[in-house]
Amino acid sequence: MNFFMLNLKTSMNKVHRELHTTIKKLNLIRMNINKQTLIRWKIYFDRARMYIGYFQFLMLVVIFINSIRNNAFGKYLVEYSAISIPLLFVVFVGGSLFLGYLDSRMGIRSEEMRNLSYHNPIQREMLEILKELRDEKKKEKS
Repeated sequence: MNFFMLNLKTSMNKVHRELHTTIKKLNLIRMNINKQTLIRWKIYFDRARMYIGYFQFLMLVVIFINSIRNNAFGKYLVEYSAISIPLLFVVFVGGSLFLGYLDSRMGIRSEEMRNLSYHNPIQREMLEILKELRDEKKKEKS
């Protein structure tokens, strides 16, 4: 019985070594997944999500146009599409600019950027260095 177990263990070790060398040859183990790789992948996903959002918006416009065709306003838009589509585009751009203006005027964007900058470790370190330099300069003047 011991001979059988020893032989089985030796065979399993050989199989394991062969499998390991085969995987090494295929370079499957060489993939280094660390924090930087995950951050890079997150950035790629965020960029892709932005482009998917554009596509979804265009699909929403198409669905809206198809659903509005059945009422009087929609028939008017389709009948005079040479005027109505550019007019709707101008209204959309104007509305977007107005919402952006309100966002800036209310300070939402600046507060968001301040918050993001505060949580960014590199910018926080730069801010601390600047504060130290300012304090040193004040001490020199005193």
